[in-house]
This record gives sequence, C-alpha cells and structure tokens, in this order.
Amino acid sequence: EYHKGGGLGDAINSVFGALWNTIGLGPEFDRWHESLSWVHPKERHTPKDSYYAKTVEQSYKSINDRIDRIGGGMNAWYRVPELDTKAFSTWIDRDDNTVHVALKGTSSIKDVLSDIHVLATNTSGQEGKIQQYLESVVEQYGDAYTYDVSGHSLGGTELINVFQNDNAKLNKYELINVFNPGVMPTHNLGNAKEAVKDDRFHFFLNSGDIVSNTYIG
Repeated sequence: EYHKGGGLGDAINSVFGALWNTIGLGPEFDRWHESLSWVHPKERHTPKDSYYAKTVEQSYKSINDRIDRIGGGMNAWYRVPELDTKAFSTWIDRDDNTVHVALKGTSSIKDVLSDIHVLATNTSGQEGKIQQYLESVVEQYGDAYTYDVSGHSLGGTELINVFQNDNAKLNKYELINVFNPGVMPTHNLGNAKEAVKDDRFHFFLNSGDIVSNTYIG
C-alpha cells in the first residue's frame, strides 16, 4: 500500500465515514433520498442470524448462567457443556447435523490487553489458542457434521486473523459470522481485505460503530 500513503487513504475514509454516520447525517440523507423513490439497499437479518447472535450473547455470560437451548422443536440448538470455556460456547443442531461455535468479545482486563494489541498490530495475540479450540471441536465431531463460527467485536477480529491460515480442520467451517469486528485503518489491513473477499465471511456491521467502520469503507 505504499502508493496509497501507507494506508492513509483507508484511515481517512474510515474516520470521516464513522463521523458522518455517528452524527446522523448518513441515515438522514438516506431518508431524503427515499422520499425521491430511491431506497437504500439493506440486507435484513434472518431468524437463523438471530440464533447466531444469541450464541455469541451466551458466550459473554459465565458458564453457569448460560442457557441450555436456543429455539425450540425441530429447530433447537443445544449447548455442549463440556466444550464451554470463558470465551467460547458451542451448540449443536442434531436435526441438521451442524455444530455452531460462538466467541465473545471484550469483557475482561485480559481482553482489554488484547484490544491494545489490536491497536498496534490488528492482531490480539490470542489467535493460536482460538485456532486450537476450533480444531478441537472438529476433532470431536468429525466429518459427520458441518461447522460454522460466530464472533463479536474482538472475537470477530480474532476469527478474521485465524481463518487466514490454510488448515484442513479450519476449512471445515463453512460460515464465519463476524459482528462489528474492529480493525485499525492505518496499518496491517491484509487480513481484513482478504476476509472481505472470502465468501465464507458474513459481516454484521453498524454504520455508526467507529470500531468497525473500516470494514464498511
């Protein structure tokens, strides 16, 4: 990116884009245009997307406070308690033979230190441990199941970095949901740009969230 001023262009685009949406002018101009028969394209979340969000929400809770099931009937996802950690929760849909993994974002002093690491390098320093966990889930369930993983904020950033590796076990994950992942716009954007081009990644982004506005840009 030398010819782009070392990422300066991306930084300017991200910062001013975030300010534009934060002060409300972005959404306001959308409404003005809609009054002229123009509709801003939006992707609506599906009921399954809501399930993904709930798995991540449960990962923020202490293990003893997590619910055992999301949904009901044939569509229920059941938590796998033996795979619980402070950061991860894992859920299984036996009717669909799918394993759903969820990774939380910042909620502790240790996570804040990882956030500081992200500011400097766009990596948290915890990617190796996260990769090991994801591989262990595949080792437990094998080829009889399909896999997906969801992460929020810091967790989403970590998943973006982890899935840059060409790894047979990681390749089992067919869908990677990232909710408002953060990235510094001034440097080390290679992994972020690769993720945007990767069809496995599904981005859930809020245009008013400065932390994730680089991805919107």
